[in-house]
Amino acid sequence: MLLISDANIIIDMEVAELTEAMFNLPHEFAVPNVLYQEELHPECEPLIELGLQIYILPGDVMASVEPLRAAHRRLSANDLLAMVLARHLDCPLLTGDRHLREAAAALNLQVYGSLWLMAEMFRAGILTIQQVEEAYALMRAADRRLPWDDVELQLQEMRGD
Repeated sequence: MLLISDANIIIDMEVAELTEAMFNLPHEFAVPNVLYQEELHPECEPLIELGLQIYILPGDVMASVEPLRAAHRRLSANDLLAMVLARHLDCPLLTGDRHLREAAAALNLQVYGSLWLMAEMFRAGILTIQQVEEAYALMRAADRRLPWDDVELQLQEMRGD
């Protein structure tokens, strides 16, 4: 499955030291080229070697961002680009941004976040429960904005508590 990501998901995985693990999932990950250039490049150049795809948006897709700006003032241009690319390619959007999640849901897009990625890696046997706990500890220490109550519930479920 192709997944379009915003920058914060990739940053979450970088902070958690799980970037390589993420690319071991049976999914493809992509970002709009503008988002990559403005928010990820050059620190994240190894992502391309791992398999990150960079999409150049067609003109009509780029043009579809402008009408959305007025309705979604809290979203950055790059957030909107990720959302319209996901809509254009008819694939899920990866984001942890609440406002972007709401906007994408209003467009009937499937939306996943860091917790979903963690669960996917755990279910696939890529991560152990200890690695998941350590990754979340790194994200918490870096003040990443996650729904920490949901994280605790997820960890309990993974441990079988």
